[in-house]
Order: sequence, then C-alpha cells, then structure tokens
Amino acid sequence: QSPGALAAAPASNAVPWNAVRVVLPDDRVVMLARSELGAFAGSIDMLIGAATLAQPLREPASIRIELGRDGQPLGVLELGETEVRWTADSAGAARGTVGRPEPVLLRALRQALLRRP
Repeated sequence: QSPGALAAAPASNAVPWNAVRVVLPDDRVVMLARSELGAFAGSIDMLIGAATLAQPLREPASIRIELGRDGQPLGVLELGETEVRWTADSAGAARGTVGRPEPVLLRALRQALLRRP
C-alpha cells in the first residue's frame, strides 16, 4: 500500500495516544510526547492502521513503541524489518494484528527513532 492509502484508513482505527515509551534495539528507552515526534506521530498512526491481519509477526521486532494517554497504556506497536504488529492493551499479547506497511514509511520512522538521544 502507498502512504496515501494508509492515510485514508477509517477514523475508527485511530488510537488517541499522547505519549510513547520507545525501547530501541540497544535496550535504550526514550520517552516522548506526541508533539515531540512531529510528522512521525502520523507515521505511527499509519503503521497501526496497516496492522490488520490476525497472524503472528514473522520476524523479530527490533523496536517496541508503547503508546499511552495521560499515563494509561493503550497498546504496543512493534517494528520488524518489513512488518509491524499492533497489540491494543485490552487485547492481550496473543491478539495482536500484523501488517506489511510501505517500506519507506517503516524505514523513515525507524531511522528517526534510532537518532534520538
């Protein structure tokens, strides 16, 4: 799918997050408000919208993004090399959904997160 197609996902898929806790491959943890992510906040929303298949992630996740709102957990977005898995907090780990988003979108978000101090 193209990034434009992902942006057109129904509003019902929207997750009302305002903060993230990112666990990077080197076990570094970065805490960010949605406003600190700039355009990449929309990328996270698009990746969540791309995860629509009820199947396991076929590759290891290298980055874990824990989304929250006002201190309450909403879910976890895991980034693999070519796939993402979204698990809503109420769904439990076994009920996550997987997607294969546009590679450029996934790569850009991964690079932006890895550059964070």
